[in-house]
Amino acid sequence: MIDYEQLNAQWREREERLREANDESRQAIFDALTGLGIERIEITFDGYGDSGQIDNVAVTGGSESLSGDVTVTRVPWNGAGEQHTCPLAEAVEDLCYGLLEQEHGGW
Repeated sequence: MIDYEQLNAQWREREERLREANDESRQAIFDALTGLGIERIEITFDGYGDSGQIDNVAVTGGSESLSGDVTVTRVPWNGAGEQHTCPLAEAVEDLCYGLLEQEHGGW
């Protein structure tokens, strides 16, 4: 038998971990962007319902390139946030997907 109260509590805990990880990652990414002189990022996507993907990440300012690595926080389904170093471009996309999950749960 499924314990829906326990499942709901686990879901709320994960939502909180995701929110904290997104906040930490956002700060690390914005610090990296500031260091590169990036002024604007425009992200285009295609999606609807429960499927979609990021199509392009356009950068304005600085070298107009998302270069270098950044350490961000990722949240597995069952576990605490984990520090992960990855290319800045990957971190930006991952943050977008994380914020989408956090705020909307679909495209």
